[in-house]
Amino acid sequence: MLSYSGLNEGFWGETTLTACYILNITQNKKSKNTPSELWCKKVPNLSNLKVWGYREVVKLTEPKRKTLGESGVDCIFIGDAKHSKSQEMLSLMNKDLHLYLDQRT
Repeated sequence: MLSYSGLNEGFWGETTLTACYILNITQNKKSKNTPSELWCKKVPNLSNLKVWGYREVVKLTEPKRKTLGESGVDCIFIGDAKHSKSQEMLSLMNKDLHLYLDQRT
């Protein structure tokens, strides 16, 4: 995943977390249920699954957006946030890591 995305090796931690998450929500050979299903007693929601390292334009919020300036920032998805429903996106402009809730493609 890391080599396919073109990012440097500094993101190996985020790559590992995403790989573990994918393994936990997919079936294995030993059971018909996923590990997440066995642990939480409910079927995992796969509708929010995204490709690690894909590029997306993230809409800027009102305080950061100028009247005649850009309305979005080019970012790369590097994982889901640990303590919220937002997503971690790496800005291509200034290489900052941000959590974003509202997105558009």
